[in-house]
Parts: sequence; structure tokens; C-alpha cells
Amino acid sequence: MYQGKKIVILGLAKSGVSVAKLFHRLGAKVIVNDQKKRELCPEADELDALGISVICGSHPDDLITGDTALVVKNPG
Repeated sequence: MYQGKKIVILGLAKSGVSVAKLFHRLGAKVIVNDQKKRELCPEADELDALGISVICGSHPDDLITGDTALVVKNPG
């Protein structure tokens, strides 16, 4: 169902990391975004190692595009 779909996760806390891993296992193209600087996101390295894209430090204007299938906002 999510195979090859672009999923954007907003927030890199426990729930953001968990949902990113879940969608990655389901075959989605996952991008995790957090406004905190990369140094304040220790989870980013773990996700990078799995092949999950991580963008820290800002919310880029082109993060959510027409091909984005789903946006998941971290409850925090």
C-alpha cells in the first residue's frame, strides 16, 4: 500500500522515529524533518543508516510536494 510512496514525517522524537521505521519497512520513501539543529537530533544518524532521509534545522518550502502521499505530524 505504501510501497514507493513519499511519506513526510514532521518531528524527530520517539514517535517520529518509530513511524519512520514502520513506513520504511513498508517500502515507502520516507523523509523525516525536524526544525532542531542536527546536533540536537541524535536519532538522525540511526535513520540515515537505514536509508531514511533526514532534514534538520529548518522546514524547507519544497518538503511537501504534489507527490507526497502522506504527512505525519509528531504529536509533540
